[in-house]
Amino acid sequence: MGSSKFLNLVVLISILGNGVQAICDLQSIEINQTTTGETVEGMPQYEVEIKNSCICTQLDVTLDCAGFITVQPIEPAIIRMDGEKCIVKDGLPIHFNDVIKFNYAWDSTFVFVPISSQIACS
Repeated sequence: MGSSKFLNLVVLISILGNGVQAICDLQSIEINQTTTGETVEGMPQYEVEIKNSCICTQLDVTLDCAGFITVQPIEPAIIRMDGEKCIVKDGLPIHFNDVIKFNYAWDSTFVFVPISSQIACS
């Protein structure tokens, strides 16, 4: 087997093995938000979508929520404040292409940044 074919085989095995886990990281947690056009207590309302674009399941997804304020209650099973962190879906699994949605209301948008997760590939 030529050296280039061997190298291609090694790369393929790596990707099929542990390589999948390596391509899944915090950037695989996509966060998008839009205004809903509604107001809550005079504040604009925003809809947040959190999507797992990793082909592996992610658990214990945590966001940096330092400074996050809302006048609209959020269901704790969706987003639970824990000090300066937010726990998504109570730490339960978020599968490939799952989308978690919630609304909040404040005078401006808040930038949610993923800070940790556990990747589970089978």
